Amino acid sequence: NKNMSWEEWYSYAKAYYDQHGNLEVPDKFKTNNGYEYDENGQINLGRWISKQRFKINPESERGQLLSQIGMRFRKKTYFDNSNELSAMFDESVKNELAEQNSNNTEKK
Repeated sequence: NKNMSWEEWYSYAKAYYDQHGNLEVPDKFKTNNGYEYDENGQINLGRWISKQRFKINPESERGQLLSQIGMRFRKKTYFDNSNELSAMFDESVKNELAEQNSNNTEKK
């Protein structure tokens, strides 16, 4: 299945979505038809879905196709959240310093 095209993989993902109503495919989900688990399945759909979450840009054509069938892209991690909080804190400090500076120049 390493020689399968992206479109072939997508057809298995769509079959899973059509049957289950989502793309919350377990990482170790193997199948032969896209929607039924088979421990000896030739298609490791779980691994492929997991890779797509990180690899595909949600705004791209492929990302939009996956979104239409329920793909939730890369979940935010602690590090993503801490970077956002850090940026918000930096902006808040800048605003506060600018306000203090403005108040100090008005008093002179």
